[in-house]
Amino acid sequence: MANLPTHNPSAVGEAIQAAGEQLRFLPPCSLYFNPIEMAFPKLKA
Repeated sequence: MANLPTHNPSAVGEAIQAAGEQLRFLPPCSLYFNPIEMAFPKLKA
């Protein structure tokens, strides 16, 4: 799951755990590791 608060309603987490699954969150993203974000300034120039 994403770490965005709107993506994490408690009912979703409860339903996942009730199904016997483990809830995992994605690591925080960094714009420095995203190649698309690094390409935009070059395209703008």
